[in-house]
Amino acid sequence: MGFVIIIITMVTIVTFKVALRQKAMEINRLVGKTHEIMHESVSLKSAYQYIVLHERGYLLTGNEDEIQQIERYSKLFEQHFDKLYSLVEDYEIEQAILANLMKSFEEMQTNVITPMLNMRALIETAPTDFVQGTQFTEKFSMTEAFITEQIAILETIELRADQQLERQRQSLNRWYAYDNVLTVAGPLIILSVIFFIGLLAVLKVTAYRREQDAYQKQLKDARDRYSNAIEGANVGTWEWHVQDQSTSFNEKWAEMLGYTLEELQPVSLDTWTDRIHPEDAGLAFQEIEKVFSGEKQAYSFDVRMRRKDGSWLWIHDQGKVISWDGEGKPLLMTGTHTDINERKVAQFALEESEKASNLLIDSMIQGLAHYEAILDEEGNTYDVRFLKTNPSFDQLLGVHKGYLIGKTLREIMPDVNESWIGMHDKVATTGKPASYEAYSKVLDKYFLTSIYSPKPHEFAVIMDDITERKELELQVFLEKELFETTLLSVGDGVISTDAEATVLFMNRIAEELTGWRAEEAKGRPFTEIFKIVSGEERKKCQDPVSRVLQEGKAVTLFNDTILIARDGVERYIDDSASPIMDKEKRIRGVVLVFRDSSETKKEQDKILQLSYRDPLTGLYNRRYYDKIKETVDSEPYYPLTLVLGDVNGLKLTNDAFGHDAGDQLLKKVAAVFRKTCREGDIITRFGGDEFILLLPKTDVTHAGIIVDRLNKALLKEEIRGLSVSVSFGYAVKEKDPMTFEETFKRAEDGMYSEKLTKSSAFKKHAIDTLLVKQFELNQWEKEHSLKVGQLSKLFAQEMGFSKDEVWQIERGASLHDLGKIAIDETILCQRETLTQAQWLELKRHPEIGYTILRSVGEYAPFAEYVLYHHERWDGTGYPQKLKGEEIPLPARMIAIVDSYVAMTSNRAYKQALTHEGAVEQLHACKGTQFDPDLVPIFVEKVLPSYLEANRQGQDTATTNPITL
Repeated sequence: MGFVIIIITMVTIVTFKVALRQKAMEINRLVGKTHEIMHESVSLKSAYQYIVLHERGYLLTGNEDEIQQIERYSKLFEQHFDKLYSLVEDYEIEQAILANLMKSFEEMQTNVITPMLNMRALIETAPTDFVQGTQFTEKFSMTEAFITEQIAILETIELRADQQLERQRQSLNRWYAYDNVLTVAGPLIILSVIFFIGLLAVLKVTAYRREQDAYQKQLKDARDRYSNAIEGANVGTWEWHVQDQSTSFNEKWAEMLGYTLEELQPVSLDTWTDRIHPEDAGLAFQEIEKVFSGEKQAYSFDVRMRRKDGSWLWIHDQGKVISWDGEGKPLLMTGTHTDINERKVAQFALEESEKASNLLIDSMIQGLAHYEAILDEEGNTYDVRFLKTNPSFDQLLGVHKGYLIGKTLREIMPDVNESWIGMHDKVATTGKPASYEAYSKVLDKYFLTSIYSPKPHEFAVIMDDITERKELELQVFLEKELFETTLLSVGDGVISTDAEATVLFMNRIAEELTGWRAEEAKGRPFTEIFKIVSGEERKKCQDPVSRVLQEGKAVTLFNDTILIARDGVERYIDDSASPIMDKEKRIRGVVLVFRDSSETKKEQDKILQLSYRDPLTGLYNRRYYDKIKETVDSEPYYPLTLVLGDVNGLKLTNDAFGHDAGDQLLKKVAAVFRKTCREGDIITRFGGDEFILLLPKTDVTHAGIIVDRLNKALLKEEIRGLSVSVSFGYAVKEKDPMTFEETFKRAEDGMYSEKLTKSSAFKKHAIDTLLVKQFELNQWEKEHSLKVGQLSKLFAQEMGFSKDEVWQIERGASLHDLGKIAIDETILCQRETLTQAQWLELKRHPEIGYTILRSVGEYAPFAEYVLYHHERWDGTGYPQKLKGEEIPLPARMIAIVDSYVAMTSNRAYKQALTHEGAVEQLHACKGTQFDPDLVPIFVEKVLPSYLEANRQGQDTATTNPITL
């Protein structure tokens, strides 16, 4: 039975591990599938973006190759869509999202792409109608809407795929954790099952012996239980007035029950009924009722009464009605109670004694037989004849009651073992009892036989069926062998010790891992065989066997534990040690199960190292910081300096040059930190534009020196012409009550304080730098911005704006094309007509300029003027298609000035108009492009004063209208 349980346990563990492995493989498959989903989503984006790009190319050039490219990328879109749709076939939400994507793509093809391709003929045949028409603008707007919608749909797919990927990775880690736990716990479970099955077998045999001993004692007690009888007789009297239920008892009556009469007062019928035994009450009332009905003259019966001490007393109750009324109803009844407890006890004892004598043999579990010897001619016992047997003996031999009486042993067992007969002869000769164990092939049982000779040539035999015990002993032996065989064959190292931590057993794997042969290790102290250290600190670890013996429970070592073998080879191990206890819960030894986890540790360390690194900068990330801060917040690292750094202008860099430039900025900062800081300093990217440096053994003086060195190194770096700047704050933690969090807060406060001072100035300087760079690249932009600023200032003064408002309008006008710094230079300088894609890129410059200016608090009020200076009065402008007075007044003014200056200036792709020609164009565009009320004011009042001032050589501009 135990072997079956072990096999079932092992099969269960193996089955569960296979299920775990399959689950891990399934999750890995899902991870790969999720990566494919994200890849196909990106491919879809690229496909339809190329479709739109080639559609614009055909519209502008008429090249038929563009049509072929549109068809090619349309097919690619459908192929990637079909693959993506098949990848998400198990996800209803993603399928619904993709259905919307295909619907949107087909609508774009039908309602936008095809109509816009057909417009090429209109461009070639009637370009004026095409320019003045609104159909292209409407279709272009629809394209933008479709692109926005489709990007949003695909980003939703990517976001859900990314979330699913994270859940799958977490699930994968969790299943691997289950597998590791089961790997360690599996052998322990098997060992525990084997141990407890063996223990239960031993306990069962022991319990069987105890049961036999207890039964023998019970028989003895039964013989002695009723050996004494109570002597003497006690008689109590009573009277019962039936009609009013009043009663009276004499003193002897009360005394028999252990009371005084006073203690029972007031007496009533309840005094008797409350004390009569519940089993006897029914009989008593039946007998009394027979007297009341006249069926009997008197009654007499034995009942039990409860004594004062709670015990029961047997009494003989006699009663008779001595007075009746005229209607034949009883009035008075009297009687006696006689103490017959001793007689009853004696009676019961006699009955039980007789029963015990008769049942003693019959009730024995052991078989008992009485027989006489049959002698051969030489006077030796040849056979025996049965005289008497008990039921157990009959049952042991498998015969019915009485079958054996008068029969001989050889009659019923022809193949009887001759040694049995010889044992009888020995007992008869010596007169000494004998016991022996023997196996009967006929009965297929083991027996323990005890032989006595009460008279010459007569025998009494007690037989025990010990077949079950023998089978248990065999089972224990087999299980012990199985236990050792299992330990020798398992894939983990196993060492067992006694309660003194002396090695008793080692399997083959343990020999390989420790370098000790089992024969050599046996009898040696465990610590001599099993030498371990901590992986990180190389400190000696407390051995697990000592811990188990001290704590009395199972223990597990940390996963960075290293086992040093006898030959010096070091291996990472996983292990667990459990106590071996006897039935009294005393520790008799320890079993240690361990395995080589070096490869697993390498993989874990590799994964952990990746999880502790910021993928952009290669520095440690916040997760590592949260782990290491508890380590460095201790004595060996004091004084500990915390340096917090916040990169100035990251958002401005992103807005001006794109996120690639922002990433380059962060990489440069990280490179400076790595190059400047010392070995042993811990550099982490805390998140976004924040960095944290942990400087062990660094006081406030040296911390200041390091921060100064960092600032000097950063001054030498730049991104796209912008200097690299970081705001620092630092604080030092000594060995004092100040907590790590308080130190962090002080450093953070210092950093924010410096950022308040440094950030605004940096952003102003950055904008000045951007302008200088922009003007260096394009002299026309410099002259254009200067003139627009001058004219806008005069315009604002003419409109009656306050001094501060005039300044804001002048600065906004001077910086209205600041966003062009992020536009590809080839687009700005191109002589040919811009392609549709280039035109879309150029139209981003108001939003870029607005974002840059808004980051500086004092420039924020006029950032809106820059954002809206290309809006049109009729609502067809950009970027938000505002209409009429929805456009801020200063932006409407700058739009007029910007157009006038542009028209009267020579550009690479267009000759300048005369003043009169430019004015004519301004009037022509009143009510469509420009505010119709502002154009006359600008033409009739602002321009004359500006032109007059220029003719007279006066400088109407500020000293430096461009530098802010």
